[in-house]
Amino acid sequence: MTTAAKQPGPAARRWGYEFGERGVVSLAKAAERCDCSERTIERRCEAGLLRKGYRKPGVPCSGTVICKRSLDEYLGSLES
Repeated sequence: MTTAAKQPGPAARRWGYEFGERGVVSLAKAAERCDCSERTIERRCEAGLLRKGYRKPGVPCSGTVICKRSLDEYLGSLES
């Protein structure tokens, strides 16, 4: 029996990588790294600049997390 290679989902194709590839950080930690409020981080997610997910996928009450790679790329874009 052979297994099919996992195809990336639409979000992974859009971003070019899987969510949490380099890990995740809490919303509070992301706000601290960006020196802004948690609401500003939420707005960056809504604008498509950061990837947001949940500690337990699909369970919002489990806590919001931010993809570390998207956060690193976002901070890198601010330095240019």
